[in-house]
Amino acid sequence: MTASSVRGVRILAPVPSEYVTILTPEALAFVAHLARSYGKRVEGLLAQREVVQARFDAGVKPTFLPETRHVRESDWQVGKLPADLQDRRVEITGPVDRKMVINALNSGASVFMADFEDSNAPTWANQIEGQINLRDAVRGAISFTDPKSGKQYSLKSKVATLMVRPRGWHLLEKHIRVDDKPMPAALFDFALYFFHNARALLAKGSGPYFYLPKMQSHLEARLWNEVFLDAQNLLGIPRGSIKATCLIETLPAAFEMDEILYELREHSAGLNCGRWDYIFSFIKTRRNDPAAIMPDRGVVTMRQPCMQAYSLLLIRTCHRRGVHAMGGMAAQIPIKNDPAANAAALEKVKADKENEVKNGHDGTWVAHPALVPIAKGIFDAGMKTANQIHVARTDVNVTAVDLLAVPEGPRTEATLRTNCAVGVQYLEAWLGGMGCVPIDNLMEDAATAEICRTQVWQWLRHGAKLDGGSVLTVQRFSQILDEEMSKLRSKLGVERFDKGNFAEAIRLFDEFSTSERLSDFLTLPAYDYLVQRPPSGVSKLLLQGPNTPRQQILEIRSALMEDRACEACILNYRRDKTSFWNQFLLQPVQDADGKTVMYLGLQADVTEELTAGSQVTAEEVAKESAAKGSFETARMQHQQVVELLAILQTWQAPQAGLEPLHAAQSFGVNPSIPSSLMMPLLRLRHPFVLSNPRLPDGPICHASPMFLALTQYSIDQVVGRNCRFLQGPGTDADQVLKVREAVHSPCPHPVTVRLLNYRRDGTPFWNNLHVAPIRDNEGQVAFFVGVQLDITLGPSSAAPDSEQADMVRRHTDSEVTAGRCQDAASGSSSACLHRQPEPLLSALSAPCALQAADPSDKERRAQQSVVAAVRVACRSLGAKEGLRRSADFQQHASMDTPLRRVSSDAQGARRSVDGALFRLPSRFSREAIPHPG
Repeated sequence: MTASSVRGVRILAPVPSEYVTILTPEALAFVAHLARSYGKRVEGLLAQREVVQARFDAGVKPTFLPETRHVRESDWQVGKLPADLQDRRVEITGPVDRKMVINALNSGASVFMADFEDSNAPTWANQIEGQINLRDAVRGAISFTDPKSGKQYSLKSKVATLMVRPRGWHLLEKHIRVDDKPMPAALFDFALYFFHNARALLAKGSGPYFYLPKMQSHLEARLWNEVFLDAQNLLGIPRGSIKATCLIETLPAAFEMDEILYELREHSAGLNCGRWDYIFSFIKTRRNDPAAIMPDRGVVTMRQPCMQAYSLLLIRTCHRRGVHAMGGMAAQIPIKNDPAANAAALEKVKADKENEVKNGHDGTWVAHPALVPIAKGIFDAGMKTANQIHVARTDVNVTAVDLLAVPEGPRTEATLRTNCAVGVQYLEAWLGGMGCVPIDNLMEDAATAEICRTQVWQWLRHGAKLDGGSVLTVQRFSQILDEEMSKLRSKLGVERFDKGNFAEAIRLFDEFSTSERLSDFLTLPAYDYLVQRPPSGVSKLLLQGPNTPRQQILEIRSALMEDRACEACILNYRRDKTSFWNQFLLQPVQDADGKTVMYLGLQADVTEELTAGSQVTAEEVAKESAAKGSFETARMQHQQVVELLAILQTWQAPQAGLEPLHAAQSFGVNPSIPSSLMMPLLRLRHPFVLSNPRLPDGPICHASPMFLALTQYSIDQVVGRNCRFLQGPGTDADQVLKVREAVHSPCPHPVTVRLLNYRRDGTPFWNNLHVAPIRDNEGQVAFFVGVQLDITLGPSSAAPDSEQADMVRRHTDSEVTAGRCQDAASGSSSACLHRQPEPLLSALSAPCALQAADPSDKERRAQQSVVAAVRVACRSLGAKEGLRRSADFQQHASMDTPLRRVSSDAQGARRSVDGALFRLPSRFSREAIPHPG
C-alpha cells in the first residue's frame, strides 16, 4: 500500500523518499478520517465567525455570554496536569526547522513550543520537514550540521518539554486533498504529529501536548475536544493524555475564558496571553468603530488598562480552575555591537517579566535563547514554587467596559513609517518561506505584521489625525510607503531588493492597508503565493510590477472610495513577468437606492498603440510617463460591454414596478442572457452573435465586440434585429436559404455558408458564416450562435467567376428587403440601417471586385471553438436559466452614469459569477473588487 492508494487522498506536491516516512498510508488514512469527520464542522464555525463579526460591524459590542453564565458562576476545575507541565516558568517559541528545534530544546527553557503557525511560513517543505524534525526530536535522534560553518548540533541530556502549535481553524492545507477538497490545516498538523509521536511521548513519561491558536469562541474549543477524544480512541491512547493550552489572542475569546477551559477541561493545560494577536484582534473586531482607533502600537503595552484587565482576568480565571495562566511574548533579541541599545532592550524584557510574575502569571514566553536565563531569573526570584496556581487573585473584578477600553496615546507618522517598513519586510520573508524574522532588533512573526497592516487600515478608514494635525489619506500613505521602500532598497542593496519578494510583498501590504473591507488574516491570500496557485478572486493588484505608475492606482482607489467611474492606462505584468499596457475602465453598478452592488472592471491591451514605431520597452515608456492618454478602440470596447451589462439588468429585474434603467428607446425584445453565460461570452475574442429563437423573428440578443468592429455597427443598432440586416444586393439568396432551412428545421443543425455581407458604411466583405444551435439542459434550443470569419482577399483585376458575378447581380428577395427595412413604417430611428447611397448601389450591381479565400483549418477550428465555448457555458446553466423574458429591452446610454435598478434576484444570481470581471460588495465588500494592475 502506498500513500497514493489511500482512498480519496491526493497529494498535490512532491513526495521525496524522506517524506514517505511521514506520509505513510496509515498516517494519511488517519488524516483523511479527521478531515471527513470534522471538515464540515470547521466550515460551520468559520461561517459563525462571519455572523458574529457582522453584529460587531453593525455596532454591537462584545460582552460576556448570558447563556453560559452558569459555566462562569459554578465551581469546577480542569483535569490533573502531568508532572512535566507543572513548572512552565519560561517557554521558548519558534519555527520547526531542524536547527531551531535543537537549539530551543537545549535552551534551558521549561517548554519549547514548536510552531507550525505564526512563526512558520506554511510551504510544503516547511510543514513536512517540520514533522520529520519533531519525530526525530521526540526519539532523541535529531542532529544538524550547518552547511556553511560546519558546526554540528545535537540534543543535550536534559531538554525542554515539547509542545506543538498547529495552524488555526481558518487556514487550509492546499497541498493535500481529501475527497477532492483541501483540508483544515489545523487537523493536518495535529493528525501527523499525534499519529507519529503520541505513543513515543507517553513511553518516555511525557505526552502529546499542544497550543491551540486563534480561537474565537468556546464552540471552537468544543470541536478540538471532540477531535482529541476521537483521535485518542482511534489510536488506543488513554483518554486525557492530550493536554492543550489555549491562546487567548482574540477579543471575542477574552469574554469566554471560562467556557473555553470548560469545554477542554479533561484536556486543558491552561490559557496564554497572546498579546500581539490580541491587539490585532482588538482592531479587527472593532474595525467599524471610529471611537476605537488605536494609538501607536509601541505604546500599547501590558500596562495599558485594557491589556492589564485582559491579563488579570486570564490569571484569575485559570487559577480558579486549577490550571496555568501563561504570560506573553518578549520579542526583543540581543543587539550585537551596540551595548547601550542592547542594555535598553534587555531592561524592557526585565520590566515586562517582572510585571507578569507580580500579577500572578505562572510562566512567560521568549523568542530567543539568550532571553531564557533573564526571564528565568526573574521568575525564580518572584515565584518560589513550580507555579502560582494557588494565587487566586479574588481581588480582580474585570468588566466588559474594562476589556473594551481603548488605549490612549499619540498617532505619529513615525509609527506609520515603521508599520510600512516592518510589514513589508515580514511579508517578503514569509513569501520566501521564513515565518520568524528579526527586524530592527525584534523577532517578528505574523502577529506583528497583522498589527502593522490593520493599524494602517484603521487609521486610513477613520481618517486618523497624526501628530501635527494632518489627516491620514491614501495618497499620503502611498507616498510614505514609497519613501520607506526607497530607503529599504538603499539599505539592502538593489540586487537583494530586486531579486527578493519585495514586489509581491509591497503589493500585498498596499492592498491589505487600503482595501475597503479589512481582510481577516494576511496569511490567507499570501498563502496562495506560497503554493503558486493564486485564487480566482484575488485582487488584480497582483498584475502590478516595479514600474506600474502609482498615480493611476491612486486615482482608481479614489474612484472606489467615491463610487464613481474612472479610466486609466496602467503598466501591468503577466504571469510570465512580461509587461503590457492596460487601458482600464472601472464602472460602478448601483441598485435602486443608489448603493453600489458591484463593480465592472474592463481591460484592453494597448501596448501596440503606445510603442508603435518605437524601440523602447514598456518599462521605459513607464519611466518616461508616456502613457497618459486613452485609446478609442479600447474605449469603444469598454463602452460596448458597459452597454451589454445595462441590457442584462432588465431580464433579471422584476417585471412589475420596474423603473427604466435610463431614458432609452425600447426595441420590444429582451436579450435573455444570464450573467453566468455572459462571462464566458465576453472572453471570446471572435466575431459572433447570439440570437433568441423563442422571440419573434429570432432577434440578436448578444454581439461580441469583434463583431461590432467587423461590421461597424454599435450595440444598440444590432441587438433586437434579425441577422439579415447585413445582407445587400450581392448576397446569395440560395446561401441565405441554407441557413434558414438549418435554423427552422424540426431538428435544427449547424450550417456553414459563404455570404457577401455589408458593413454599416456599405462596403462589402466575404463572410464565412457558421451557424449552430445552442441547447439548454433539457435539450431545447436556447440560442443560435452565428460565428463570422472575414475571408475577403481584396480587389482583383481578374474577372470574377460566374458564381461570384451571379451573386453580385442577384438582388435580395423581397422578404429580405422588407425585413431589413420593416422598422421604417414605425418611425424607429434604427430603421433601414443598411440603406446605402445610390452611387454605391450602382457600383455594387456591377461584377464584384472582391475575392474570397478558403478558410484555413485553423480558422475553421477557431469558429468551431466559439460554438463549443458557448455550448459549454450554456449547458452549465440551470435548465431554466437564461430563458426568462421581459416586455422591454432598455439600453444604457452613457458610460459616465452609474448603472441603476439591479433587482435583488439579479444580485443573488451574480453571487456565483466568476470574479474575473466584477464582484458583489454586499458579500465580499470592495476588498474583493478586482483592482486594476
